[in-house]
Parts: sequence; structure tokens; C-alpha cells
Amino acid sequence: MREIWYVRRGLARVGLGGLFLGTTLATGWQLWWWSPIFGQFGAYMFSVSLFHIMEFIMTALFNPHTLTYDSYLLNHSREYHMALVASILEYIFEAVWFPSLKRMYLVCVIGIIMSFIGQVIRSTAMFQAQSNFTHQIAETKRENHKLVTSGIYR
Repeated sequence: MREIWYVRRGLARVGLGGLFLGTTLATGWQLWWWSPIFGQFGAYMFSVSLFHIMEFIMTALFNPHTLTYDSYLLNHSREYHMALVASILEYIFEAVWFPSLKRMYLVCVIGIIMSFIGQVIRSTAMFQAQSNFTHQIAETKRENHKLVTSGIYR
């Protein structure tokens, strides 16, 4: 196989990550708006996909030199993947054994609004920090790094 599939900056890996997230985002949107049974799960898929896409976009805007497949944060941690699987299993369990829980539309709407507000706050923070925000933990201060103390960081 070619290197583009294996290196973190490989265009094929970045492209497949984007394809996966775009497909998940679109599927979530369709389920959210058109499925009476899986609408809530579609909203969940949409929100999670949007988060990962926005992480990549904000990194691309302000730290293009650090941009890799990892910028999607899809490979965040084992615990993150376990939480995603647990949330899907919880949805399936509730939909099968307690379907009345899936008819609480007000709770769903509140959750969607909270997710949207959280994404706006996170994206605003990344926008204001610009190149001073990265996903990599720094052990030493970079020369061009400055502490952001204005806007959302006050």
C-alpha cells in the first residue's frame, strides 16, 4: 500500500475521515428530520459529526501546519470510543424496552440546543485563540505563543 494511507498527514486518511464524517452528518440530518423512529438518534449523529468536522475546520484555519487525520479527533482515546458505543447501546436499549422515553420531544430539543450552544462556545474559543490553540499538549512554550486573555477567555 502507499504511504498516503498510513502516515498521519496522508491525504487518503484525511479524505476518508472527511468522507466518513460527511456521510454520518448527512445521514444524521436525514434521520433527524424524516424518521419518526430514529429522529433523536439522527440528531445525536448530526451533533457528534458536526463536532468532529468543526475541530478539523478550526485547526485547518488557524494551525494548518499541524493539520492531520488526528485533527478530526476521531481517534481521541479508548475511553471516548467506549462512551460512544455505550451511548448507542443505551439508545437501542431504551428504544426497544422503553419506547415512551423516545417520545419526549422537549428533552430532545433541549439537548440539541445545549449541544449547539456548546459547539458555538468551543468554536468561538478556538477562533479567538487562533494559532495559540492546538490539540497537542505543549511541554514547553513556543516562541510565537501568547496567552489569550480577551473575549471568551476573560
